Amino acid sequence: MYFGMNYNILENAISNFSIVDSFGKTTTTPVNVHGTRDYSFYGWWMSGEGDNKLIHEINPSVNGGRNVTFINGQQSINTYANIEIDYGIRYSVQDKYNFRIGPKAGRNISTSSLRKDIDNNYWTYGARGEGYVMLPWKLELTTDIDLDLREKIPAFEEATNTNIILWNAELSKKVFKDKSGKFIFRANDILNQNKGFNRIINSNFVTDQRYQRIARYFMLTFQWTFTKMPGQK
Repeated sequence: MYFGMNYNILENAISNFSIVDSFGKTTTTPVNVHGTRDYSFYGWWMSGEGDNKLIHEINPSVNGGRNVTFINGQQSINTYANIEIDYGIRYSVQDKYNFRIGPKAGRNISTSSLRKDIDNNYWTYGARGEGYVMLPWKLELTTDIDLDLREKIPAFEEATNTNIILWNAELSKKVFKDKSGKFIFRANDILNQNKGFNRIINSNFVTDQRYQRIARYFMLTFQWTFTKMPGQK
């Protein structure tokens, strides 16, 4: 097992002094502020290692902090935190199969001293699974799947679904006597859901960003691994 933690204090941090007029136009000026800080904690525990036994894993993490901005002359202290825990189990049999599966859950917390009445806190859930199996004719199948699910917030209650399920698979076969060659057929993003997403919550705005990523494709490749240095016999 291992764990670590950080705590940082930034003096004279550069922040924003924003003026919002009656038409919604925002004018922002950089200013120096005090009170900016951030922290993080992370850890990992595993019950053992080796083949032919069930192994448990736990991965907790916490990160957060506070920053200071100004809106129409009023100081806004924004505090935020993200708490997440990931649990997994794994099992392996050498040269036959292995797998790891596990759920995760997290809580995102954000508050502003100017708008204490607004609740922008939300839950995230998900899971990850990955596995390998040796098939007849010395074919090897590997696959992995990621579930990334998040709660909607009031500001985007009617927005489109932001949940993502990303599933990949790969079928391969080694060739040549020394097994230095390999044919690989890969299916990337089988469900065609690989969309980028980022959520930003600040004192005066909430933003859900969506952007393009490489989505579903299929690819056949050949790999050749060189096992000798030039000049060797």
